[in-house]
Amino acid sequence: MKFIISMITISFLMNLSYAQPQSKNDLALELIDNICGDTWCEGDFNFEFLELELNAKEAKAKVSFKLISEWSEEPKFFETDCMVKNINSMDDVIGSYRGRPELNDYFYEELSLCISDKEEIFRNILENK
Repeated sequence: MKFIISMITISFLMNLSYAQPQSKNDLALELIDNICGDTWCEGDFNFEFLELELNAKEAKAKVSFKLISEWSEEPKFFETDCMVKNINSMDDVIGSYRGRPELNDYFYEELSLCISDKEEIFRNILENK
């Protein structure tokens, strides 16, 4: 029994040593992507979130992403971004709930409004082609 516990402990510690720390930008993109499945991604388009840039000097964050329409023979893409104002640090983007990281409400709500606007722009582009 001690041998089994020792092997499990060694295996666990070895896996920890190989874990790469995740940057806050990567975590924010992961949180955006995770919430997407329950919100925007339920609509007409697929999403690929590409980058989050924080400009503390100008107090804004830019989320770059791609909207993908797969309703035609060939997928159509619309690469765009959303600017969220009043973001001074990653703490304005990522908060915590019960010890787990999550998007702050203000950031999420502003990003949602912008994404809805970008979806409408892409719909108009597709309709006019």
